[in-house]
Amino acid sequence: MKKNCFRRILACLLVLVLCCQMRVPALAYELTGQRLTDAGEAAEELYQMGLLQGAGTNSDGSPDFALNRTMTRGEAVAMLARIMGGDQEAQERNYAYPFTDVPKWAAPYVGYAYHYGISEGISADVFGTTDNITLKQFMTLLLRALDYHDVSWKDPIPDARSAGLDFPEQYSHVDRFCRGDAILMCRSALDSLVLDEGMTLLSLLEKQGTLPQQRESVIPGFTPGPVTQIVTDITVANTNEISAKMRTAVNGLAPRMTIHCPAGSEKAYSQALGQTSPSWAAGVNSVSTEYIPGSGEMVVVFGYLSSLQVQAYLQGKTNNPDQETLQLLEKLKEIMPGIVDPSMSEYELVRAIHDYIVDHVYYQSGKRDQTAAGALLDGYAVCSGYMDAFDLMCYLTGIECLQVTGTANSVNGSGWGPHGWNKVKVDGQWYNVDCTWDDPVGATPSLRHDYFLISDTELAKTHKWERSDGLPECPVSYPQ
Repeated sequence: MKKNCFRRILACLLVLVLCCQMRVPALAYELTGQRLTDAGEAAEELYQMGLLQGAGTNSDGSPDFALNRTMTRGEAVAMLARIMGGDQEAQERNYAYPFTDVPKWAAPYVGYAYHYGISEGISADVFGTTDNITLKQFMTLLLRALDYHDVSWKDPIPDARSAGLDFPEQYSHVDRFCRGDAILMCRSALDSLVLDEGMTLLSLLEKQGTLPQQRESVIPGFTPGPVTQIVTDITVANTNEISAKMRTAVNGLAPRMTIHCPAGSEKAYSQALGQTSPSWAAGVNSVSTEYIPGSGEMVVVFGYLSSLQVQAYLQGKTNNPDQETLQLLEKLKEIMPGIVDPSMSEYELVRAIHDYIVDHVYYQSGKRDQTAAGALLDGYAVCSGYMDAFDLMCYLTGIECLQVTGTANSVNGSGWGPHGWNKVKVDGQWYNVDCTWDDPVGATPSLRHDYFLISDTELAKTHKWERSDGLPECPVSYPQ
């Protein structure tokens, strides 16, 4: 009896001890104070250099770096491909890999990591895309990317110290690893030596021309518009958020991007993207989506009108322009110096561009009538071509301009139909410009300015468009 009672007491004590042990939380780690501030500054710096993307977007469209969020292996290889200047290569080459657990959004980056020996997965056919990654594991992958060929994930710290990587050594044994620490390590990697190249990573990126950089101005005396930041991931909680965030993505000229949405709603979001003439799609020639039901994400692939293809090339986002882009650039080099000069005011520049398009483009359907190439190379286009040409010519002079799609009531009053025009910023104020409607079709073409630098109120008499997708308001018409 006493022996059995002792055993029962001992068993109860053991259970109590185990319960107490279970209640002791694992060592939690997150960035706070100065390190959190440093991570935010490093994230913004890498973002501006085109070497980092956010984990989503904030309500104002700015990137959400999610500094204290745990990283997965899939996110890790995506971040490493970008810091190595390989984002475009990963997207275009789409390297093969033997793994069966890789979602579409991660496929280019897993292929990149596998191709360059950065990561071989957690088994022969499993990459572990959604598994959390530890500090030591991420450190190992980053060191391999820097050509530390013999580094081992079991003890990469000596090599990390040698490379000068920034990491919280006191937490190297903690399983939870924050995106903010990964970003700080990536920023310090720019100053680290790429062993096989004999130069720092930053020097190598500059030598390769991998960093997004604006090419030489097409027009002497003018600086083209700014280099926009590529957005490859956005997160939306409902379909109403799509317009504003998609406009930000399109403005970044990403060839493809991933939309994170509530699981099970992929079809609804895909249908929302395909609505008739969404304003965010101005300048987009085609949109296709792919998704796995229940995955909570879908991949969107964009095709852009010729104006945005030229802009992507001038911003260094593509190094392989097609023949049409090169022909369009040559045409612009030929005609633009005769249209504008640096002594002109913004008003004079925009008016000169408007007048050239109205005088030299004929409203007519054709093979590429919806693009700047049709308008400027062929001499004829429909409304999208007028809009595309105006946007491109403004961009080349440094004038802020947007393409807008919506509907308009026909000049003869026969009904509403799809239409495209522009919003342009002159002397700090936004205005509407519709080159198509200033180009009367008839036996005696004439130049007019009825739809040149007008307000939203004036334009709304004949045009309709989405007002909630981040488009700037045009409260007044330009004083004539």
